[in-house]
Amino acid sequence: MQHRRLFFIKATMAALLLATILLLSGCGSIQSKSDNSPVGFDFDMASAGTLYLDAWVHRREAQVLVHPTMAPMTPPKAIFVPFRMNQDMREGSEVAEQISRMFWQSWLKQQTFESLQYSPQLMPFTPARSIAAGRALGADLVVSGYVTRLLAGGTTGDSRLAVQLDIYDTVTGEMVWSMVHAGFIEQTTKRDYLLFTQDARLPAEPVWALATVLAADMALPIKRWQHEADQNEEDPFAPAPAPQAQDLYVSGQDESASATNNETTPATKKKNGTDLLSTVQGWFN
Repeated sequence: MQHRRLFFIKATMAALLLATILLLSGCGSIQSKSDNSPVGFDFDMASAGTLYLDAWVHRREAQVLVHPTMAPMTPPKAIFVPFRMNQDMREGSEVAEQISRMFWQSWLKQQTFESLQYSPQLMPFTPARSIAAGRALGADLVVSGYVTRLLAGGTTGDSRLAVQLDIYDTVTGEMVWSMVHAGFIEQTTKRDYLLFTQDARLPAEPVWALATVLAADMALPIKRWQHEADQNEEDPFAPAPAPQAQDLYVSGQDESASATNNETTPATKKKNGTDLLSTVQGWFN
């Protein structure tokens, strides 16, 4: 009798939890403008449900080591030479080229430069050779750099990426920009509760997620430099202000990667679908 009563309570509470999530999400996935963190819930009556939280790209602000003091007179044209791999690893040049292509594609999407030509024929990157080639191609700037750390954990482990990005003036040969940036995606431990289990979903391509987010961060100061009159360029991955009820929107598809600023932690997230987890945890603490 007691076993039946416990099953009834468990089923009722799980059904209420599922109904609340579905009410918020429409189809099991909710996404908020405040933190871009989808939530999914799988449930069946035979076992406890599983609450999935998509993993984030954790990072701080990019560190600018060298920067110009004046904005360009005209929009500069640039070439992008693939990064060099500083880490000792097998097939390092090929891996660095793939990461470089991800950076280049991200910068094209964000229109970081008026023209940005990808130049893999200049591998391996050396400043003098690339500057001479860029000048011959009519480019104003050469963009390249180094992959200083890479850990590719796939969908089962932690992933980390650190890069140094350098930009040279093809006329003077001087370095006008130098930045370093790093980020990581971690595999969190599964947590079991009375009525459900909390688990993390890693992106299908964690290195792509890391490269895309880091590239977006590093593009911001470059774009501001070219448009100094507009200092309010938005960070595409920064948390937005606390949303109102109408700011929540439903996503019916799983995202391949989810990114937020490192400052946005579960303890500081605004009210959204993931607050439901904190509420439920409070029932049993």
